[in-house]
Amino acid sequence: MSKYSASTVFTYFIYISSTLFEQHMSQLMAAF
Repeated sequence: MSKYSASTVFTYFIYISSTLFEQHMSQLMAAF
């Protein structure tokens, strides 16, 4: 059970990171 929850948290973290990264990249592109 703890393995499952850790995996879920990790997946969620990856999702948030990629979303923030995408936002940052689009802001970067808009700057140029």
